[in-house]
Amino acid sequence: MMEVFSCAVCWEWLKDPRVLPCGHTFCFGCLSQMKSEPLACPLCRSPFPSPQGLPSNWLVLKWLSENPTKPDLPRALCENCEEARGARVWCERCETQYCEDCDAKVHSGKATQQHSRMSVKDKGKRIRFARCEVHQEDCKLHCRDCGHFICSGCKEDD
Repeated sequence: MMEVFSCAVCWEWLKDPRVLPCGHTFCFGCLSQMKSEPLACPLCRSPFPSPQGLPSNWLVLKWLSENPTKPDLPRALCENCEEARGARVWCERCETQYCEDCDAKVHSGKATQQHSRMSVKDKGKRIRFARCEVHQEDCKLHCRDCGHFICSGCKEDD
């Protein structure tokens, strides 16, 4: 049940929860920080208008107000070690989240030092685009005709 009341972008309890037309709910602040055009749901990629016009999620607000002492949210765990340590780093190349110790061990060699890494929290804030199977590009464009996200190669093919 906790996942219903936590934001899939910042991984915190929802703050000023806003519901998108697709039904997913996120913090107003997280939605306001999104830069892509058109704006799209971080989970299902459905387009949505400006965050300012989105309605509050009253069910979530009611629960949060009735439960002022909320339990700790489950934290992201290291996918490399067996000790269930909290993950702090996401490696984009390895597609793995690491605790600080495992990150240091895995990325100490010349072959892995240059891997692009970021904090686990920042990973949740990144916009994840679907990949076009034909052109191997990110699908960043919204097609008004079909309603799907397409890549620049598909746009040129039309």
